[in-house]
Amino acid sequence: MLRAMTTPSSLIPEGSSSVGPGQVDFSINPADYGIPPGDYDVSVVTNTGEEEVLIEVSGEVEDVRIPLDGSSPVLNVAGVGEVPFTMISQFGVPDADSDVA
Repeated sequence: MLRAMTTPSSLIPEGSSSVGPGQVDFSINPADYGIPPGDYDVSVVTNTGEEEVLIEVSGEVEDVRIPLDGSSPVLNVAGVGEVPFTMISQFGVPDADSDVA
């Protein structure tokens, strides 16, 4: 379920059950909620008082740009946009059988 907040572009997925600490997989298909194409921010709000919850998003790498000036490579990720190489936490598809916490 998505709930509109005070601004028209703020939508929050809400679940009917709580989730313990750790990785929580989620997916959002904007078309399912009538969200038009555009640039959006994603954030998490908890009921346990955390000020900032890190979010990881996934997508397919469309291309990689390695700047001639020696600065960090930039990956163009489908549905996300340009992401600095230093912000990438994983490449490939995670092994569903792995026991990673």
